[in-house]
Amino acid sequence: MKYVIANINAAQKAGINPMGHQYSPQQGLLLNEKEVEAKETLNGSLQERAQQMQGRVISQNEAFTMLSNYVFNTL
Repeated sequence: MKYVIANINAAQKAGINPMGHQYSPQQGLLLNEKEVEAKETLNGSLQERAQQMQGRVISQNEAFTMLSNYVFNTL
């Protein structure tokens, strides 16, 4: 599974509700690929959709490492 680290404001503008997601002020909002791909307000590949939210695609291992090394809070 892939994940997206997105800018929280850009994600909200794309229609993603940040409640219930992991968020770090240093890293951003953590979203799974299924949620990003299902969002009709975004288009293109997963990479293109991430860029539309000023974000980037990361692997599952990267996501777990981030969760271990940064302070993430559930919104």
